[in-house]
Amino acid sequence: MPLMRKRGRPSTFYTFENGRSRKQTKIIKVEDTKLHVPPIPDVIEEQKIETEPEPTSSTSTDIEEVSGRQHLRTVQFCTCEEEAETLLRFNLWASSPKHPRLAFHIDLLRWLNGLLLECKVSAQGFCEALKARQPKLYKELVTQEADKNIYCFDADFQLVRKSSSGQHWISPKHKDHFFIEQQLVDDFISSYGSLKVDKECSDFQAGNDIRSKSKNQKLSETAVFGATCRHDFPQKFFSLKHGERLGYAVFLIQLLLKENKNDKIHVSYDIACMLKRHIEKAGNKEISQNVTFSIPIFHCYGHSASCQIIYGPRRTEGIGLTDGEGIERLWSYLGGFSNISKEMSPENRCDLLTDALIHYGRKIRDKQGEVLVMKIKRTIQLMETTKVALREILATVPELEIKDDTVMEWIEEEKRAVLSPNNSDSTLHLSKADEYVINLQRFFKISGHQSNEETSEEDKRLEKQLMIFEKKHHSIRPTPTSDQFTSDLILAKEKERKLNLNAIRSHMSERQYLLRLMRKYAKGQSVFARLSKQLKGVSKKIQKSITLYNNVGMPSGELPVHVLFDTVKDLDSEVYKTLQLNNAVDTVISSTTKQEIIQSKCLLDRCHEEMNLLKIEMLSVINWNKTLYSKIKLQINSSVTPGSTALLLREGMSLELAMCKLNTLFKEYIGEVLTETTLTEGVLTDDFEKMQQMLMYLASVEELPIEEIDSDIEDSDEDEDSLEL
Repeated sequence: MPLMRKRGRPSTFYTFENGRSRKQTKIIKVEDTKLHVPPIPDVIEEQKIETEPEPTSSTSTDIEEVSGRQHLRTVQFCTCEEEAETLLRFNLWASSPKHPRLAFHIDLLRWLNGLLLECKVSAQGFCEALKARQPKLYKELVTQEADKNIYCFDADFQLVRKSSSGQHWISPKHKDHFFIEQQLVDDFISSYGSLKVDKECSDFQAGNDIRSKSKNQKLSETAVFGATCRHDFPQKFFSLKHGERLGYAVFLIQLLLKENKNDKIHVSYDIACMLKRHIEKAGNKEISQNVTFSIPIFHCYGHSASCQIIYGPRRTEGIGLTDGEGIERLWSYLGGFSNISKEMSPENRCDLLTDALIHYGRKIRDKQGEVLVMKIKRTIQLMETTKVALREILATVPELEIKDDTVMEWIEEEKRAVLSPNNSDSTLHLSKADEYVINLQRFFKISGHQSNEETSEEDKRLEKQLMIFEKKHHSIRPTPTSDQFTSDLILAKEKERKLNLNAIRSHMSERQYLLRLMRKYAKGQSVFARLSKQLKGVSKKIQKSITLYNNVGMPSGELPVHVLFDTVKDLDSEVYKTLQLNNAVDTVISSTTKQEIIQSKCLLDRCHEEMNLLKIEMLSVINWNKTLYSKIKLQINSSVTPGSTALLLREGMSLELAMCKLNTLFKEYIGEVLTETTLTEGVLTDDFEKMQQMLMYLASVEELPIEEIDSDIEDSDEDEDSLEL
């Protein structure tokens, strides 16, 4: 069916079929040198052809036009051809071959195809981009009333900037919207002293001042450091001139504390263990007293078992089910701008990334109601699953009544077990007197195997140490056969064995913790590989500790002289009974069962916290909409032009509909909240003529065909359709 243009009618196209001309869809219309896209008529009628009439039917169909707007229109179909064919004649593509109720304009699909082939845009991304074509007056993000105290920190090293891309000339247009003034950051880092932090858990390059120096001198800005709240909303950002130094995190924490008026905040950071030790070593009491830390849930597996137990998000109180990975989800979006932003000047780069953050935050705001409901449903389901699992575990020990206080004692016992190498208990450390007795035994052994003429370096060193102790304490050196020396030596050896046995138990506890985690993941997963690597390191520590224990030698007390791996691998082994751990819980429950109960109890506590947080946040979202709605109503009352009133009315009605929707979503969990709907209830019928003037002005602003609004309102029976934008 050829498509031809008929002379004299430049805005109309005709098709020729069976020798007869037939009018098709009007494509474009030029008025006063401006391009005008005509509207889709309310009723799309099949054109009459000089053939025998066939029965027809009218069906309501949603039509998605080229700008992305949806229109509910009545389409007349004829039984002589398929409905999809009829829609295609009107330049519309049916969503299904049989009985379509949704159709897309062909030009919209051509646009999608062009973006797909040239820009590699997915269909989902295209649909999200269509929303950007609808004008929005208010771009403010949702207030952070409920979630302002929980932040996720990280740096994105994709977002670099080349030194050759120019220097800073003017201030960014989005000054202080998301990005902090860079000079403040640079001044703080240049004056901030660096302290060496002991490396205990992992070999992270982040936080190391030496290893985090700029690797490429051609980059003036090496990364972007920032924070999001627990709902992934962007908060504060700035550029890095070096690597990920701990000073940058300290600067951001101080800024957030100042904004929150020194309220307590929580920070989730992938090197939170190093950051906390750094802050404690620096003596920063303000941060130590007002900030708690955790490690993001996926980064946690790259740390030692002690860090996982102390800083794991499921072990941290007050943060619910926050995973701490929200900043990583933001980086996956912002990373797409790296190829563009690295060639920009500093101010243009800042403005581009700020625009991206505004867009990202607006998307989260628009779907926040559904997300909160989804989270609370998931929390309820997880809570029920955890309760069932906990009941099954407790059923294995029906003779015991395990209370919450008992589980809390187990948690503290587990922490002490993994931290025992740093335990300050005097019973697990050798005193100077103990070291003297052990050195004296070694000295007697060396002297007994040497002649009078021979004196080794080891013998001289021991002799010097013994004389220093004897002179300081005014003591006389005992003989090897004296009863006092023998009894003191047995006590010292027993204490040394306990010290080594406690280290073995600590490593075995860590090994058991890792083995239980590894059962959750398949061998091919990256998390399994990380845990496997940690397990190998722990196994080496166990073998080393066993060797040290066996080298203690005679004489012996209650503990065996030698132990094997099979003897000490079980935490419930008899060999550990001699260890008197502080506040250890005496119970017949196995250590494996203890750990399962601890995990279930911690997860259940986090679920209860999450439920409370989500309910508070639901109220916060509704209250924010009510606050903005009240501001718009005040502006409507003071508005003097029909145009400004129309724009404000549209936003007010949109907020009323949004609050009604949120009430419907949230009422099952927080009850119904009283909200106003005065605009949507009365304004459309109070002053019909004034409303039409406002709609006409609004249509001109959005480049809608004003003449169609005039024609639509002629029929009083179709008021609702005539007011559809």
